[in-house]
Amino acid sequence: MKSKVKKFSAIVLYLSIVTVTIAFIQEMFVSVYESADEARIDTFFTQEEDSLDAVFLGPSTTYASWVAPIAFQEYGITVYSVASAAQPLFASKYMIEDMRKKQPDALYIINVTHYLKKYEKYVPNFIETYPLRTNKFMMTAYLSDLGNIPIEETVKMYLPVLKYHSRWSELSVKDLFYKKDKYKSASYYKSFLNKAKNVGSVQTDFETQEALGERDMTGLTDLINYCKKEKLKVLFVIIPQGEECSDRAGKQNTTVSVLKSRGFDVLDLRRYVSDMSIDPEKDFYNAQHMNINGASKVTKFISEYLVEKHGFTDKRNDERYADWIEAAKEYNKLVADGKLASAK
Repeated sequence: MKSKVKKFSAIVLYLSIVTVTIAFIQEMFVSVYESADEARIDTFFTQEEDSLDAVFLGPSTTYASWVAPIAFQEYGITVYSVASAAQPLFASKYMIEDMRKKQPDALYIINVTHYLKKYEKYVPNFIETYPLRTNKFMMTAYLSDLGNIPIEETVKMYLPVLKYHSRWSELSVKDLFYKKDKYKSASYYKSFLNKAKNVGSVQTDFETQEALGERDMTGLTDLINYCKKEKLKVLFVIIPQGEECSDRAGKQNTTVSVLKSRGFDVLDLRRYVSDMSIDPEKDFYNAQHMNINGASKVTKFISEYLVEKHGFTDKRNDERYADWIEAAKEYNKLVADGKLASAK
């Protein structure tokens, strides 16, 4: 009997080692869609346990409107963004499940500004940027099933080595190590730091209602039910955008109605454009995304809301947060070097 148990244990151990090895090799092979996104999320998992006030999830409008070093420098709060380009809203429950293991008491802020139009294109890109964590495979299966992604594309999401096998000749030592974000998730894209575009006006249509499609309604309902079941501290947010994004207003308004009907707090920042003094000529780098000027205003507004509503305390004099102080200093230098262009 003992010998059978030993054999079984040996087989399980062997299969575990093989599985982890294959997964590790695949991570090396992936040609990352947005390396800054991968670094931002990877670095989240290196943060001290229970050290964050909040975690901010969402697509690129998130990192183009939330500047964590500014929030810390001005208010002493620690809110880390795990945003990535075209991050699907419906990945949130799986991401949160992974992230709660490191930050169980954090507030989870979820950006619901828009839904993916090119779902089949962007979901695989997102899966590539997301690190190998406990819920990655379940998340892949869920997103694939929700969007009816073809089986051949789903297989590539599980086995990206099939897509990137030609990278053998490109691999180097640096592929063995994760990329690190040294700015506590703040964006450092050139367009964000030094470009301004006149977007005409800010979209503030609160009347139009548009029904969510079956996929979007199912995904939103699943996310809502997860948050309710787990009794999560959660805040939903909508980010202001230029008038070119007016086609999103209907679904934004419907989403707000659905969330509020289920008892969730929604901070619709479109309603506070005047309070934040958002300037459509200077505060965006394109219609969808704010630049450092606009993001600074949004960051300060949200920070004041979080301090007042959730009682986040000032940690600027706490030596345990020395890495945040250093990140703020480094980011200040970066911003100072980026000379924001006049509106074009």
